[in-house]
Amino acid sequence: MLREGRRAGERTPAVAALLPELESVYESLTASAADEMTALLESDDLSKVGAVLKKHEAFSADVEGTLSAVRVVLEQKMDDARSALRSAAEGESFPHLSEVIERYAPHTRMLPSELRDAKQAKSALLSAAARELGGLAHAASRKHSTKPTAAQIEEALAKYEAYPEAGSIGESIGTLRPLLPKRRKEEAERAERDAAAAAQEQKEKDKQAEKARKQKEEDDFWAEQERKEREAAEEQDRRWAEAAAAAEAKAAVEEAQRKEEAEARDAVELVAKLEASETAAAEAAEAAGARRKDEVRLDRCSLCLRLC
Repeated sequence: MLREGRRAGERTPAVAALLPELESVYESLTASAADEMTALLESDDLSKVGAVLKKHEAFSADVEGTLSAVRVVLEQKMDDARSALRSAAEGESFPHLSEVIERYAPHTRMLPSELRDAKQAKSALLSAAARELGGLAHAASRKHSTKPTAAQIEEALAKYEAYPEAGSIGESIGTLRPLLPKRRKEEAERAERDAAAAAQEQKEKDKQAEKARKQKEEDDFWAEQERKEREAAEEQDRRWAEAAAAAEAKAAVEEAQRKEEAEARDAVELVAKLEASETAAAEAAEAAGARRKDEVRLDRCSLCLRLC
């Protein structure tokens, strides 16, 4: 614009007279534009930064350095905003997602698709919360169904604590929140009953175990007695067998001794008989000799008589 004024001043003296004042005003405007854009380098207001850039594009030739710096900063902040929105949309933190959407909601024209995706993710989280809370509330209100535990209710209420209590979510929370102390009480009473039943069951088990232990001790005692009796009987049988064997051995020795004694007596008797026989034979021989002598004498006497 100033260059055009200068070209016009070269042709028109009246315009040429105004050029110094115009140049002063232009320099003032340019400096003001540069200052305003420089001040935006630390701003997080994307829409304001974009509007100021558009506003001062007319000074681009004279404030190109400042414009470029602001454009770089704006593009970086836009990248940061896109990344923040995408990350929040991909996560499962409803408070964080809501905060990021709220932060960048004024800049919808600059981040249309990112904000749309983030809002869809927020709606999906709200739907999931409504389904989960509604399912718990429905199960809790039915008589013949598996009711949610106090831990499940408490976990769900804590999980969706930061969600808006409106619509079906509010209704479900309104059903579950007063139910939580009731469920805690019921579960505590049931746990107490279960503990008492378990203690009684353990007592019965201990009683049966003690009975079994005593029975085993008794069985072991009688088994030991039976073993001792069996060993005593076996020992007695062994002793009897040894005594019988000793008696048999003694009888055999005595029988052998008797046989030896009988044989000795028989030998003595035989010797005596032999001696008696020899004596008788000697006596018979002597008697025979005496008879022979008598016969000889008789023969001699007879011969003498015949001779006479």
